[in-house]
Amino acid sequence: MKKMLGCAVALVLLAGCWPWGKDTAVDKNDVVLLEIDKKPVLTKTEFYKEVGGMVGNMDPTLLPKSTLRKVLDDLTRFELVVAAAKKQGLKKDADFVGAYKEQKRRLKKLLLSRIYEKKLFDNIAVPESEIKSDFEKNRARYVKEQGGVHVKGISYGDRDKAMRFYDDIKGDMNEFGSRGKKEKDGKFKEFGRVGAEETGDYAARMVPKEIRESALKLSALPAVDVVKIGKETWVIHVSDKRDAVLYTYDEIKERIMNQLKVNRFMELRNKKYEELKKEFTVDVYEDYFKEPVTAEESEELALEKENNNDK
Repeated sequence: MKKMLGCAVALVLLAGCWPWGKDTAVDKNDVVLLEIDKKPVLTKTEFYKEVGGMVGNMDPTLLPKSTLRKVLDDLTRFELVVAAAKKQGLKKDADFVGAYKEQKRRLKKLLLSRIYEKKLFDNIAVPESEIKSDFEKNRARYVKEQGGVHVKGISYGDRDKAMRFYDDIKGDMNEFGSRGKKEKDGKFKEFGRVGAEETGDYAARMVPKEIRESALKLSALPAVDVVKIGKETWVIHVSDKRDAVLYTYDEIKERIMNQLKVNRFMELRNKKYEELKKEFTVDVYEDYFKEPVTAEESEELALEKENNNDK
């Protein structure tokens, strides 16, 4: 999380997108978190708005205070540089004036484009009947807690060494993880919760088919088994089994609606793009994008032209 916030802050600062580049008008009911030369620079509302943009759907107020304080340190450094630039009169500097005009022009186009597409998106309505239909059709995909068996494994290039470990660990299966990690002749891997379908986290989705099938066939758990895959011999350990917990319709309804809305928007945007190409006259200087003609191709074209003239 700290690394992500640090990168996000750096990117935003480099882009110059902070809204408090000018003196901030402070709401009397807000809390000023940062002042420079006794002038308010950043309020609590502005601070959490920007942090929220860095962490996506997470509530920024739930982040540890220590993490938030480090974000404020980055913003303070940024604001000190801004204050120094203003003090040096760089707002009238030719480089700044030119870059500012260019960024204003680009930002205007970007915002017009985004607002246009936002209005397209906002006007899309998804009937509840369609949401329910999607839920019924794809109910098994809406997993809250992954079901299946929990699998660990250790691979050997030498089958005899694999069988020795298998025979040894059968009587002490609870030590499979700790002993497997220490095995110098084998490579230990934690596959996680493995179900009949290739779902779950990344490690679970990467489980070889042979291991998945073998693990799901074991009935008396915990259990260990030997699985041959190509030149490797795996010893696997299956500790327990549980059923998947699925979302209810009410829990997943909004997410399905948003996804269906996004799907419709992508189709609508492409359709609208084709309509706009007919509404406006679009001319592209195609010659600029042609690959240069080689000397050999030039000779062939000249010869072809000469032959056509002879006819």
